Amino acid sequence: MNTTHRATERDNVTVWDGSRRGWYEVYYLKFNVRETGEAFWIRYTLLSPAAGRGNPVAELWAIAFDPRESSRNLALKRTVSIAEARIEREPFGFRVGDAQLRHDAATRALVGRDGKLAWDLAWDPPAETFKHFPHEAMYRMALPKTKVLVPNQDVSFRGTVRWNDRVVECRDEPGQQTHIWGTKHADRWVWGHGNAFEGVDASFECLSARIRIGPLVTPDLVLLFLRRGGRWHRLNSLWQAVTQKAEAELPVFRFRGEGDGLRLRGEASARVGDFVGVEYTDPDGDHLWCYNTKVADLRIDVDGDGRSETLQARRTFALEFVQRVKDGRIPLRI
Repeated sequence: MNTTHRATERDNVTVWDGSRRGWYEVYYLKFNVRETGEAFWIRYTLLSPAAGRGNPVAELWAIAFDPRESSRNLALKRTVSIAEARIEREPFGFRVGDAQLRHDAATRALVGRDGKLAWDLAWDPPAETFKHFPHEAMYRMALPKTKVLVPNQDVSFRGTVRWNDRVVECRDEPGQQTHIWGTKHADRWVWGHGNAFEGVDASFECLSARIRIGPLVTPDLVLLFLRRGGRWHRLNSLWQAVTQKAEAELPVFRFRGEGDGLRLRGEASARVGDFVGVEYTDPDGDHLWCYNTKVADLRIDVDGDGRSETLQARRTFALEFVQRVKDGRIPLRI
C-alpha cells in the first residue's frame, strides 16, 4: 500500500466479509463541472440481503444533472450477481462487472434505453480521511447502524465523461468520494455537500438524520461541517447533534448550529424538477425513496472569529432527501 495515501486506501477497503447476510455497502463520487455547470453522481454498491430475501448483488449507478434543462437529466443502473463483482483489499479495488473504482480513479460506462454515460476519472487523494462521527469507537459499535466517512474529501476530478455523444472535459472539478456501510439505513435523512462556492475557497457538509432504535425513532440529529480559512470547523459533538436545528420540507432544507467559535445559519434549495428519484433497499427488505440533486443552491451566514460573512453556492450544491414515503411530484428513475 502506498504510504502517501495509506488512509484513503485503508478507509475505502470493503468491510463486508464476503458471506455476511443483512449488509450493504456504498461507494459514491460526485462532482460539478465548472465550465458547463453539469454535475455527476456515480455509485458502486453491494447489497447482501438478510437470509431469505434474495442473493447478494452488486450495482453500478450513474446520474447526470443538467442545471439549465432538468429534462436532460440521465439516470442509469446495472445490477449483477455478486459473483460478477471483484473486491480487492490490498491495494483497494471494487469492481462491478468491468467498472472499477480505486482510491484515486474510477472508470467504465453504463448504457440504457435513455442514453449512455461513460467516465474515465482520476484525482489526487488527500493525506487524511474525513470522518463524520466525533468518536472513533462509533465506527466499531453496533450503533449507529450506518457508518460513513469520506476518504477523498475536497478532491479535484480530472478526465472525461461521455454523456451520449458529447464529451465533457473535467479539469480539476470540485467533488468528493465517500464510503458508507452498515446493516440498516437511517429512518430518514437529509444530506448536503458543496465545495464550489462563489469567490471563496470553502467546503460545507451537513447531515440531519433520524435513527430507529428498537421501536423508537430519535429526533433529528444534525451534524454540520465547514472548511474556511484552511481549517475545518466540526459541529458534530453528541451534544451539538441533539441541540442543533434543521427543518426539511422538500425541496428546501434549513439549518442552524453553533460551535467551534462559529454560528451557522443556512438554507439549501432546488427546483422540484432538479431532483432525480431513486429507490434504496434495506438488507431486511424495507424500502426508502431518495430524491437527489447535485445542482441546488446554498446560502450560509457565518458569524465568528470577529467577523460575519455569507457564503453562496449557486447550482453547485448536492442536496438529498431520503424518506420512507414516496413524493409523488418526483418520478423514480432508478
